[in-house]
Amino acid sequence: AGTWLIGQGGSDPTNQRFNGSLAEIAVYGTALSSARVTAHYDARNAWIGDASDGRITRFLDAINWPAGDRDLDAGVAVLTRAGDLTGSTKLLDHLRDVDATEGGCLVMSQDGKVTLRNRRSIQTGPARNTVSQATFGDQGGTEIGWSDLGLVFDDVEFANRIEISRRNGVVSVAIDQAQVTAYGTVQVRASTSIASTDIDAAAQTQWLLQLLKNPNRWRFEKVVVPLTDSNQDAVLGRKVWDRVTVAFTPLGGGARISQDVLIVGIDHNAPTGHWDVTFHTTGTDLQIKPFVVGTSSVGGADLVAF
Repeated sequence: AGTWLIGQGGSDPTNQRFNGSLAEIAVYGTALSSARVTAHYDARNAWIGDASDGRITRFLDAINWPAGDRDLDAGVAVLTRAGDLTGSTKLLDHLRDVDATEGGCLVMSQDGKVTLRNRRSIQTGPARNTVSQATFGDQGGTEIGWSDLGLVFDDVEFANRIEISRRNGVVSVAIDQAQVTAYGTVQVRASTSIASTDIDAAAQTQWLLQLLKNPNRWRFEKVVVPLTDSNQDAVLGRKVWDRVTVAFTPLGGGARISQDVLIVGIDHNAPTGHWDVTFHTTGTDLQIKPFVVGTSSVGGADLVAF
C-alpha cells in the first residue's frame, strides 16, 4: 500500500518511485469493491478452456458473421486464455493460431462458409475425409485423367527437431537424435501454440516429429485436371480437405506411385478453349496410422494421436 510517484526513480526506497512505463491505465473516482477487483483480475483469464470451435465462434460473433455461414467441427484442442491479446491483434492472426493448435484445417469453403475440420477428421470424420473420393491417374478406365503433376522428391516436409512455443507456457521440444546423427544436420520446424496446457503442446511436438522425421520421400504437391463433360461432376464436386488418390506410372517402367492425399487448395484456370482445375494437396498426415484401441497392436507401427 502507499502512493507511487511516477518518475525516474531514485536510490531512496522510501520514495517508492516507479521507474518504467505504464499502458492502458484506468482511473476510478471511487474505491473499487473487492468483487470488482476480482472481476478485473478474472478478465485476464477470459475464455480459458475454450475448445477450438468455441473460440472461433466467439470471434465470428464479435464481427456479426452470419451463423448460417459457418461449418465448424467440434474442436479437440482446449485453448489458453485470450485476455493477453492486444488491440492490434488481427482476427485472422488469432484464427490461424487456433488452426495451428487444433492441427486440423480452417478454410473458407467454396460456398463462403468459415469451415473447421478438427485434427481427427482424417481418421474419424465423414467419408469424404477418410475414404478416397476419386482417383486421378494415367491408366484410363475409372481413373480421372490429369494433365500435369507436382510430383517431388525432397526434404521440404522433413524436420528432425520440432519446437512449439506455448503462449503462457514453455517451449516443448521433440528431437530424433538418430536422424540428426545420420544426416549431420538439424532441420527445425518451429511454431506457436495457444493450447491450455504444456502437456498438449508437448504431445503435438511428438506427433509432428513422427510425421516429418523421415526425409526424401515422394509426395504430390498438386494435380492438374482438365475439365470434361464426363468428369465435371466428380471434379467440381471436390472440396478442400477431401481425400483423393493420385497415381503416376513412370515412363520406361518402374513401380507405379499411388498415394492418398488431402486437398488443401483449389484453383481454376479457364482460358479460351479449355478449363483446368488444380488441386493442391498434402499427404503427410496420411502416412502414419493412429493407434486404435481394439485394432492396433502394442509395439506396432501405429502411433497414439494427440
